Order: sequence, then C-alpha cells, then structure tokens
Amino acid sequence: MLTRLCLSFALLSTAGCTNNATFDGEVLLPALPAGFDTLFMRASVSRGADGEFAVLPEGAALAANPQPYNFSLVTESFDGDVNLKLEFCQSANCDNPGCSAGAGCGPVRSPDPIGEVRMRIETPFYQAKMTDVSFDLVLLPACLDEACSEFTDPDIFEGSFRLPEDTLHRWCDLDATDPSGPRGPRAVWNCLVERCDVRCSDVAGDALGGSCQDGRSGPHRCE
Repeated sequence: MLTRLCLSFALLSTAGCTNNATFDGEVLLPALPAGFDTLFMRASVSRGADGEFAVLPEGAALAANPQPYNFSLVTESFDGDVNLKLEFCQSANCDNPGCSAGAGCGPVRSPDPIGEVRMRIETPFYQAKMTDVSFDLVLLPACLDEACSEFTDPDIFEGSFRLPEDTLHRWCDLDATDPSGPRGPRAVWNCLVERCDVRCSDVAGDALGGSCQDGRSGPHRCE
C-alpha cells in the first residue's frame, strides 16, 4: 500500500495541499528475523533538524520474505531535508502511551529488542518536480545484550544498508538512545542519503547517483 502525506515544515496533513513537489520513497524491508512470531515497522517523518515527527498512516508487518514499503510526500515548501524514522517493535503501533490490548495494539513492551533506523534525506523536494529514492534494509538494528551495551553494526559496505552499488556516498553511524526512556534502551542507526542520490523522476534515464550534473558538486537535475 502507498502511503501519501502532504508535508510542510510545521504540519503534516492529508487535506488542502497541492502537488507542487512530490517525493516517493521505497524501503525493501527484511524478512521476519528468526525467533519472532511478529514484528512491526512504524514509519514517521519530519522536516529540518528540530522538526517534530509525524507518524505515516500505514506501517507494515514483517513477513517470511522481504517486502517493499512505499510512501509518498507532497509539499509546498521545497527547502530543507526530510528525516525518515523506521521503528521496529512487537506492538502493532510501536507506541506506549495509550497502547492497550483493547486498542488492538497489545501490551506495552519495554524494552523491545529491535531498534530504529533514522535517515536524513538531503533536499528531496523541487518545485513542480517528482523525485524518488529506494533502498534495501537487509539487516535490522538490535541490541546484543539485555543492557543494550552492544549493538548490531550497520557496516553498510558489507550490505546491511544498500543502495545501488555505484552510489556508496551515504553513511550510517551507530548510536544509542536514553536507556531510561519509556521504551527502554534502543539500538539506533543514523544514516544519510545525499541529495545527488535522490532521483529526478522527470529526467529520462536518470539513475541514483546520476541526479547531479557535472559530478556530485553540480546542480541537481530537477533544479
């Protein structure tokens, strides 16, 4: 299912926006890890360094085989980055306040053993243009002990986080959230997708890694 939101720096809404700029994303989620009966992914987005995250309407349950998760963002504000957060947990909405069995999301789990992937996507919006990016997530961030003192390593060059082989211009760093937080300690990967890896959908034959003219320092093809 495609999730679409209208997006601004201060507000996300599904009403009253125009198709001035559209950014489409696809994440290939990994298969359900061994030892789990269920595992859910919740996606949320924000704008800028301090923007508040808003949850996208549709999440996904991991299945026996890898499956794509698609989302689409529409905005009238073109400057700035988009932050994408993917949370993995065993309750259907990955939330704790107000989450109860009566709401259909199961009991609060603290801590869930699976962590988060946070991606900063550089300037993906261009006026009157459509852009897109896709990537494979073939390994999940997770704590390796109960105290979450050790974590799975993103090590993107070994293939845990993969864009096409000719565009190895992003990084993932390992981090950890506050162990006293409401959901317990979390393994967190902080990742970057550079602006040149955002494809200009309107340019025939354009490919990831080729969306900036005259090398990676040149103007974006959607500009």
